[in-house]
Amino acid sequence: MSPSPSGVVFAGLLPGTGYGNATRDYLALLHAMGVPVQWIPLQLGSLAWGPRYWAAPPCAPLPSAVANAALADKRVEPRVALFHTPREFWVKLCASHPAPRRLACTTFEQTVLPGKTVAMLNGFDGVIVPSQFNLDSFRASGVSTPIWVVPHVVEPAVAGRARPGREVTRARYGIGPDTFVVCVIGPWQTRKAIPSCIEAFLRAFGPGEDVLLVVKTSGRDYVAGVPASQSLALLLGRRHRVPRVRLISKDLPDVELTALLHGCDCSLSLSRGEGFGLTIAEAIAEGIPAVVTGWGAPREFLGAGYPLFVDYRMADVASEPSDGWAETTGEWAMADIEHAALLLRWVRDHRDAANDAVAAARRQLANSCARSVAGPRLLEALGLTGSASLIRPVA
Repeated sequence: MSPSPSGVVFAGLLPGTGYGNATRDYLALLHAMGVPVQWIPLQLGSLAWGPRYWAAPPCAPLPSAVANAALADKRVEPRVALFHTPREFWVKLCASHPAPRRLACTTFEQTVLPGKTVAMLNGFDGVIVPSQFNLDSFRASGVSTPIWVVPHVVEPAVAGRARPGREVTRARYGIGPDTFVVCVIGPWQTRKAIPSCIEAFLRAFGPGEDVLLVVKTSGRDYVAGVPASQSLALLLGRRHRVPRVRLISKDLPDVELTALLHGCDCSLSLSRGEGFGLTIAEAIAEGIPAVVTGWGAPREFLGAGYPLFVDYRMADVASEPSDGWAETTGEWAMADIEHAALLLRWVRDHRDAANDAVAAARRQLANSCARSVAGPRLLEALGLTGSASLIRPVA
């Protein structure tokens, strides 16, 4: 038996979450550069590590249709281990996958990290974050280990995977060709501010207008502790008549989620904070206007002059209802709902100008998040710069 090649052990979630989709694209980037990489996939709901963990290695082989599935069967001699997960997995992964060099790849959405997270990050040989916003907040919080900014890879060739056409997607969901469709994608958590997005849409449009809000979210409202459908019904029930709103609270395959986004006319995110904002970036990569909170990492790839930033005010995270996910440290941004409603109407009524804004943002995105930008930075963080036997350039 020939020895395993020296390379990277990469632990990360399956596609379908922000972490998982970023893992998908980082793995594809490493593979494109010829870096031997072994993927340790983590699946939501797997009990392979017991009930303490909300994700773990799958209990069965990955279907071949899963992106990068072949890399889960590959074996490498670990030169570096990269753990692209939230902090609750780091101790387990460090114990399970020793390597001469270990890196954490993570993100955070608030101004201050918890002390426990800072202490754990300083135990790694380095940290990879997707934005300057994160680098600044990590340093301000006391992270002293080396930090590299490696943006998520978002470009039409990556974000625009095979999917049904716009007309096919609309027909599948019973959406007319002229209906103005706003799409909200994210779990029903405090940070994602799903109720604020719904409220902005209801303020923007009346019940007689040919508009539709599609809310793709989790099955559960983690703030109220009830099904998302119940929370949505409560929000809509406060008004006598409302424009159309459709809830999708089930998991969708990656291709279907991208197709859903492609069938919309506007993406809406009033998130309290984003360490990168992958769904926002993918909307822009698809040429879809995105109305977003004007704070956090999205400013880096949209450009400071992007006209669809929503005004906001800063608020203590601890002042918000707890959902069991967000740490109660630092501050984040509360979007101005009335301003968001104004921008939604503007996008609907000024399609050409909105498309021009997206075109400019796409150019900024291409300069910030292309493989040719992320690749060299990722190799530097991994300590593989100059390892000609391991790497090849990417376009």
